[in-house]
Amino acid sequence: MENRKRFNVFSITQKNNANGAVWARAGTAYTNRDGSLNIYLDVLPLEGQLHLREVLSRREEAVVPAPNTVANSHHEPH
Repeated sequence: MENRKRFNVFSITQKNNANGAVWARAGTAYTNRDGSLNIYLDVLPLEGQLHLREVLSRREEAVVPAPNTVANSHHEPH
């Protein structure tokens, strides 16, 4: 099996309050053999900006604080 990296895609909306920003899960991305990305969006960003975070192993995720997300989705590569 290929060692393809998987990314979570977020749309970040800046807020003028104490929380600062809201991270909405927008989809998933995968690397291709040539290093390019396939991005699968479930939503479109309101402010036109997307942020990618590499998906870590469950053990690594336990020590990395997660962003404040408001939605969750997942796609498998084709």
